[in-house]
Amino acid sequence: MNEDIRAKYIANQINKLDGRLVLDIGCNSRLVEKYLVNKVYVGVDVLHNPTVIANVISLPFKDKSFKIINLSEVLEHLRSPMSALIEIKRVLADDGLLLLDVPNPYGVEYVFEWFLRKNSLKSCDHLSLFGINEIFNLSERCGMKCEYLCTRFVTLPTFTRNKGMTISVSSRFGGYNYFMLRKDNHE
Repeated sequence: MNEDIRAKYIANQINKLDGRLVLDIGCNSRLVEKYLVNKVYVGVDVLHNPTVIANVISLPFKDKSFKIINLSEVLEHLRSPMSALIEIKRVLADDGLLLLDVPNPYGVEYVFEWFLRKNSLKSCDHLSLFGINEIFNLSERCGMKCEYLCTRFVTLPTFTRNKGMTISVSSRFGGYNYFMLRKDNHE
């Protein structure tokens, strides 16, 4: 899949939000940073080239430090997703927003993989799979309100050497589910 297309989409969502300071957890190659406008970027990862090397379970920031946090394609790799969301909630400002996306287990790519491999939908590095309801339930258990944004990005096989052609469309069969989470200040 073309990661550049996804990074532009995520940055576009962040650019619409109030607040300048952005925490990008699991920033990998910091591709989202390239498309941000008038934002101060802090990238966190355990590998690659982050601004800060840290684990999402133990972030080295003060409480309520960030108004905007991005968690893209991270939750499914964690042994304790709930612990991660609780720690993110700690560093999220009371009026802050967490943008979260996870692979869609019902997306075209996963279904094809399941049929071709004839085994589980879990890829070797995904410890969990999250449908829309699972994210809502997990968010609620962590004391956060969740809003489903969309399911996007369908990668069509091209039957050539490259991995396929990515189309940016909203579809229940897309490759990624996008959410926006807020602190539930009424808990």
